[in-house]
Amino acid sequence: MTNLTQVNNGQTCRITWLLGRYSDIFRRLELHENDMLQMIQNQGRTLLFKHCGKKLAMSADMAVSIKVCDVI
Repeated sequence: MTNLTQVNNGQTCRITWLLGRYSDIFRRLELHENDMLQMIQNQGRTLLFKHCGKKLAMSADMAVSIKVCDVI
C-alpha cells in the first residue's frame, strides 16, 4: 500500500484509506474507499487523475492522505 503521490502516470489503483484533515474535501469530490483511480499525470507537486469519468487535480499535500493499492 502506498499513497497517491507514488502512483505512476497511466497506472490504475484502488483507494484503500482516506486519512486526515481533508475528509470533507474528499467527500465533496465523491472519493470513497474502494473507488478506482487512473493517474493521468503525476508531476510530484500536482497530480491529475481520472475518477468516475471526471478528471481531478490535487496537490501532493492532499494526495499523501489517500492510501491506495495497485490493481492488477
